[in-house]
Amino acid sequence: ARRTGDTNAAAGAVVAAMQAHTDAAATASYYRVLSELGSDAALDAVRAGTASSDPALQEAAIRALANWQSQGAVPVLLALSEQAPNDSLKAVAYRGLLRLAAEPAPRSAG
Repeated sequence: ARRTGDTNAAAGAVVAAMQAHTDAAATASYYRVLSELGSDAALDAVRAGTASSDPALQEAAIRALANWQSQGAVPVLLALSEQAPNDSLKAVAYRGLLRLAAEPAPRSAG
């Protein structure tokens, strides 16, 4: 199992590297990496990308959220399924939401 501290630290390193680049393609790649980490820090960084003025970065962020590895993206995807900038991206967000809803809930450690 992943430890939250480990994934948050990894996400911090990825976000720092992402901020050092201004290239949209590189940023989109970082979003994909962050979606694999699935931590809160990663989620914050990718969520910010959904508000980008660059439509390509918006799309990359929404697609990364749709492939998120934890339930943390559910509230963001729910909002995007209604408020994304176009119907295609609303559908991407909705499919991601359905995918996460179909996954079994993690067991409690108790």
